[in-house]
Amino acid sequence: MKSLAVIALGSTALCSATQAVSQPAEDHPCVQEVCIGDGLDKLRTIDWQTVAYTSERVNRIRKEDRARRAKVFPGFGADGVPSYLVVRKFDRDLIGSMASISAACAPNGLEGTFISEGGHKTVVTVSLLPTKIPEKMVWRVTSISRIYSGMERPSERGELNQALNAKYGRFVNRQPGESGVLIAPLGKETVLSLHWVDVERDRQFGSHPRCEKPKKITL
Repeated sequence: MKSLAVIALGSTALCSATQAVSQPAEDHPCVQEVCIGDGLDKLRTIDWQTVAYTSERVNRIRKEDRARRAKVFPGFGADGVPSYLVVRKFDRDLIGSMASISAACAPNGLEGTFISEGGHKTVVTVSLLPTKIPEKMVWRVTSISRIYSGMERPSERGELNQALNAKYGRFVNRQPGESGVLIAPLGKETVLSLHWVDVERDRQFGSHPRCEKPKKITL
């Protein structure tokens, strides 16, 4: 599955909006604060918005969905899976707890939100991913979405889109398993989305020793 491509319009660079976007890294694209592929240590340096994990919030999720999400993370006792894994949200206070979770049996993702120095809402997804060693899984950033808003003039929006396209253009038409970029102008907003989709990697979910193995069919 190929990564998402860049779609952009514009004319000249728009300094005020693009200073908050760093030059992309060699293998994965970045914003100033975080890159696709970063681990939990990098996330500790960001001022995440606090998430309230109330029982009411958990109960708003359908019972079937709660059970399915909880089943992704094996190895918990009678107290059950922590609520933030069911709600699929994290903040700074939970990063330490996330580090103690070492197994996931299916594709997963937790979202955290922060406001960049330039005032742009940024949503980051971090996932517990399989590696070549079945018993070793790692937390990595797999998605970053940033919203650029407040640009009233079409010329401003066009300049921003061109500047983003110039920075991220080399992430177009990437090979399967590599990260890519989508730049989507939506009226007075522009959404920058960085994604890391790897079908081959995702096929390794379920190989951790704590994951239930499919039962063999007997005739």
